[in-house]
Amino acid sequence: MQLGVRTLISDATLPVAIVTAALLLILGCSMLFATRSWLALMSEYSEHPHKLLVPGMAAMVYGLIVVFEHNIWVRGWEVAITIAGWAILLKGLTFLFMPDTATLYAKFPESLTKMSLRVGGTILILLSIMLLLTFTGQT
Repeated sequence: MQLGVRTLISDATLPVAIVTAALLLILGCSMLFATRSWLALMSEYSEHPHKLLVPGMAAMVYGLIVVFEHNIWVRGWEVAITIAGWAILLKGLTFLFMPDTATLYAKFPESLTKMSLRVGGTILILLSIMLLLTFTGQT
């Protein structure tokens, strides 16, 4: 007998997992299809790192929600949500405490940054599809 996905995680964490998967899908599509906008945003943050404070707070809040509601370290797909939550939290904290790290983006060639955005976007899309298929019981 195979357990359904809803029996694997609590009712409290299912919404967090679904929102995380949707967020990764939207973010991945944006990185893949709006690369020029991401490059402009990265340039803006490199010139004005203080503008990372608000996105840093938003990322930190979302990361904390995931970490507190879904801190599950098991073998299986559930750990992807936990890892995403910790990564988002760490990124938010980096934006808040070390906004000058945004100036590092300016040191990379634009072609490398474009490729990184497209590869990262593709990975996020594939990860989100895997998670959403898991939630719907298609895998």
